Amino acid sequence: TKEADKPVCEPVSKTSTPNQAVPTSVTMDTPPPEVRLSKLEEFQSKQKLIEEQNRKRREMLTEAINSRKQQTDKETRKLELVQQELSKIDVMLTSDVKFLRNSIEQASLEFMEAQKRYDRAEKEFVEAKLHLFSSLERKELLTDHLCTIIEQNELRKAKKLEELMHELSLDSKVESK
Repeated sequence: TKEADKPVCEPVSKTSTPNQAVPTSVTMDTPPPEVRLSKLEEFQSKQKLIEEQNRKRREMLTEAINSRKQQTDKETRKLELVQQELSKIDVMLTSDVKFLRNSIEQASLEFMEAQKRYDRAEKEFVEAKLHLFSSLERKELLTDHLCTIIEQNELRKAKKLEELMHELSLDSKVESK
């Protein structure tokens, strides 16, 4: 900026006067000093304007960068918070899954034990039922056999009584004669 502050053109010395003789070759190529001075002022004012615009642009860029940095920092904090929450959820999920797997394993062991107990009970039930039916069948056979024996015994008794009655009646007839 120090170089930009220095004038590009050297000012015309005030010691020269318009009455002095200037060679014609210089007069045609160079503008009069008033024009040079106004061009220098115009250049300096343009330069100041450009410098002011550049300063404002730098300030705007700095503000934009700071604003974006703040937004980025906010978003970073939000993302970190979200990441922490997701980590908590993952930990809870892992804990729940572990608990449920252990519970399922325990339930599976209990189921297998209950299945074994049921199978033993079912086998015992089937054996008891078979024993019940065989005992019932034996009881019925024995009952039938008892009934047969009793019936045969009653028939024998009846026959014997008939024989005895017959003998008595014959004996009484024989005695009555």
